[in-house]
Amino acid sequence: ESAPAPAAPTPPAAPPAPQPVVEDLSPDAIKEIQTLLREMNLFLGRPAGKVTPSVRASVRLFNEQDGLPDDDRITPRLIQRLRQAHVETFVQAAKSESVSVLEEYLRKYPYSSYKEDAINHIFELAKKENTIEGYDRFVRHFSDSPMVREAISRTFQLYKERNTVEGYDEFLAKYPNRPETAQAIKSEFDLYSASGNADDLKEFSRKFPTSPLSRRGAEKNFQHELETGTAQSLYIAAGKMEREGDLEKAKMAYQRIIEAFPGSEFSVKASDRLLVMSDRGFGASPTAARELSGSLPAAEDAGENALPKPNQLRAQCYQAIKANPQLRNFPVIVRLNKNGDATLVVPDSIPWMQEYPAKRGESHLTTISLWQELIKQASETVRAVPGVQSVKVTQTTEDLAALRQRMSLDMNTGEGAPP
Repeated sequence: ESAPAPAAPTPPAAPPAPQPVVEDLSPDAIKEIQTLLREMNLFLGRPAGKVTPSVRASVRLFNEQDGLPDDDRITPRLIQRLRQAHVETFVQAAKSESVSVLEEYLRKYPYSSYKEDAINHIFELAKKENTIEGYDRFVRHFSDSPMVREAISRTFQLYKERNTVEGYDEFLAKYPNRPETAQAIKSEFDLYSASGNADDLKEFSRKFPTSPLSRRGAEKNFQHELETGTAQSLYIAAGKMEREGDLEKAKMAYQRIIEAFPGSEFSVKASDRLLVMSDRGFGASPTAARELSGSLPAAEDAGENALPKPNQLRAQCYQAIKANPQLRNFPVIVRLNKNGDATLVVPDSIPWMQEYPAKRGESHLTTISLWQELIKQASETVRAVPGVQSVKVTQTTEDLAALRQRMSLDMNTGEGAPP
């Protein structure tokens, strides 16, 4: 019988794993370590002055970044290294003199005690660049900063240097309720006034109907009309003022006709209107104004071509459209009321896109841009016809062939299809 095999030797016991080293540090020192780790975005807990597994994991991560893997020892030396790393990280970002680098620093270290310093430095760089885009970027990214007010103020100064209506409109669209708002509106009013164009002041009133400057603009337009208007234009304007109840200005316009154009047919008509106003109790009340408006002469009394009848005016509108080569294939139906207010019926973008990209080989984007330009051309063409007071546009989804047929009928008969 063979002897039993000898037993395998027992392997030596593995040495015990090294325990993390935590030197005798005060709770305040450990709390500082936690705070520094948090400011470097390595520890998300609340600094409490106690060593926890999450603190050790954060220390290990910091050491890995510093080239010391698997080291979670908490020592006084660690505090010094954390302090130095924290400062160096900010200094490196600040020395870059780059807004994007500093913004990246703030994204990476949102709890840094140098956060305000970084924001201040970004604003100093924006001031050094001194551009509208730079200040706008600062306001967007740091809307809670106390420096936002100065950034917006500096933005406005740059717009003032440009001194354009478009620039002030852009500023007001971005910053509608700021201390500079009233000044921006005033600057825009000055530009409109300086043009000497009555339509510009009307545009200002349309954009800022509640501004006290709109009233000033209307007064300026009225004075300009009194000084430069013809007998016919003054008579038309006075009649409109009567209908709107502004009897004081109507009286001034009629008197101006009598003084500036004595012996003319409009002088006689103006005298008649002043007599009617006097008999009816000029300026007595809104009711008196309505009574006066009911007795006003027809618009054509201002002259044969002052305010054409709707059918005559519509024919002139179609002639203007037909004369515009850009509108040759674009169907436009014109509707007019007795006051000369025009409504243009134009094709919606859907039927327009269904017909044109296939025929022209153009992209949808190009087609839409062309469609928008043609609508603008049609509006401007009709608005330029004497006697047209206003233009608005409405769209229809009818196909283009049907619209062209309606347009042809309207042009030939002057009546057009019903709405």
